[in-house]
Amino acid sequence: MPGVAAARSPIPHLSLVPAPAAGRPRMARRRPRVSLAGSPYRPGELPSALQITLADETAQEASRRARALQIPVELSIRAHVDAARAATWVVRATGWERPAIHDMLRREAHALDSAPTTGVDLLDYTRLVRQGEAASVTRAPSGRPLELLLPADLALAWRSDAAARGEALAEWVTSMLDLAPNDAPNWEAAAASRGLRLAEWAYACALERIAVSSTSPQSRT
Repeated sequence: MPGVAAARSPIPHLSLVPAPAAGRPRMARRRPRVSLAGSPYRPGELPSALQITLADETAQEASRRARALQIPVELSIRAHVDAARAATWVVRATGWERPAIHDMLRREAHALDSAPTTGVDLLDYTRLVRQGEAASVTRAPSGRPLELLLPADLALAWRSDAAARGEALAEWVTSMLDLAPNDAPNWEAAAASRGLRLAEWAYACALERIAVSSTSPQSRT
């Protein structure tokens, strides 16, 4: 370093570089900004491609929802399908009506609007899913394959659920989209803000509600 003598080291051929002078500006490390454009999945995931071909009407409706939310149609489909899956499992586990489950999860998602996350990247992702990112909007092609990017275990779960109902994957996805509420991506954001998959978050919300109900004075009367 010009103008600064290196300190002598007791080890031959090794010089000790002096510490930067006080007040000397440091180069800030730039972290890449999270964007849904080109990466319609959660940060840190290693997704694999899952191809589905949607009927014209379903593709148009999926594109309309994504456009209204200003998120990629691939992410919108994932959020809506996972929301419908989660609600279905909560219905089976609790016997509650689906509209009541939707209301509960909608309230829980709203309560987490400003909740911090465990990772900065997930915080950025949560914000973008909630607020939208106009540059990331895509549409589902009609009559042509659409490539969804899902973690391998989630793709397997979708295929298993479709097989359990005796439906082809595209047919099952369509039925899940029909069941899902329009604000399902907010559920995905709320789940991400807790580092959970959407289904895990929905189950946790249901369990918390059961626990609260069982300890309330009214439940003991």
